[in-house]
Amino acid sequence: MCKIHFLGLNFLFFALGAILVGLSLWLRFDDSFVTKALTTVRLDLKNLPTESFYWILYVVIAFGAVLLILGFLGCCGSAFEVICVIGLKVCHLLSLPVIELTKAFLRPRIRVGREFVNKAQNKKQAEFAVEAIAKASYERMFKWLVNRINKSLDRTHRQGASFIGILDIAGFEIFELNTFEKLCINFTNEKLQQLFNNTMFVIEQEEYQREGIEWQFIDFGLDLQPTIDLIEKPMGLLALLDEQCLFPKATYKILVEKLHRTHNKHPKFIVPDMRAKSDFAVVHYAGRVDYSADQWLMKNMDPLNENVVALMQASTDPFVGSILERC
Repeated sequence: MCKIHFLGLNFLFFALGAILVGLSLWLRFDDSFVTKALTTVRLDLKNLPTESFYWILYVVIAFGAVLLILGFLGCCGSAFEVICVIGLKVCHLLSLPVIELTKAFLRPRIRVGREFVNKAQNKKQAEFAVEAIAKASYERMFKWLVNRINKSLDRTHRQGASFIGILDIAGFEIFELNTFEKLCINFTNEKLQQLFNNTMFVIEQEEYQREGIEWQFIDFGLDLQPTIDLIEKPMGLLALLDEQCLFPKATYKILVEKLHRTHNKHPKFIVPDMRAKSDFAVVHYAGRVDYSADQWLMKNMDPLNENVVALMQASTDPFVGSILERC
């Protein structure tokens, strides 16, 4: 059983696939479960940086504590002092200098003309910086683990075979007002549902015909391609969002106007009336979903704080440094 002390703070962070709430005094992580899981897929733990691997998981949660503090205290001097204390533990795990990491989040060094200055961050800027580095760390660690598992299960030149099958049932998320994250979730589920529909209702009937089974082809009317194209094709919602991110003066309103002009006649795109809180709606497999485009530009760019990235890349822990080496 691994234990790590985080000063009795309550944690709030959407990470590791769950909401971690109310972990006080001690954060307990049962590494035996993870170790057993890794052994099951034939990973050689002796040759893996397992300690550094676990530390990054802890640090992602610790960044959630930082967000909680910023939410209560903003970027005032008190926040700086408390984050410094949490930073002692984080920096110990990541092998980083604590004062430098704290300054990198709250007062990053930026270039202004020919000079470098330390620019104080407001609450929203600091929160974005913490969220971005936490997501980047977890994402890269997850990809690293998947790559190692794939190599471990590779039986191309060996006898025997291993297979991991995952059934992911589409789980569309529909709230009164939906954000950029919800569009990404619903878009993914739209494609999963399309794959399911095509496999069950189209390919299966084609198989009947090949086998000479008497069968009258039935069109179930479940083609979701129009909605998928609306989102992912050139000039689709994501492409237009990427385009606007290239313009320094682009705003939320400019993005919404661009989406309306481009897709107002698309059968799966709905322009709401003036009284609506939403900016547009998309007709998904699960039904109409109303979206707000607020903060889409910032979330899509998800810029990493270069000061923090540079510190992590220079970590004396080789694994920590390698995780963010290509940022």
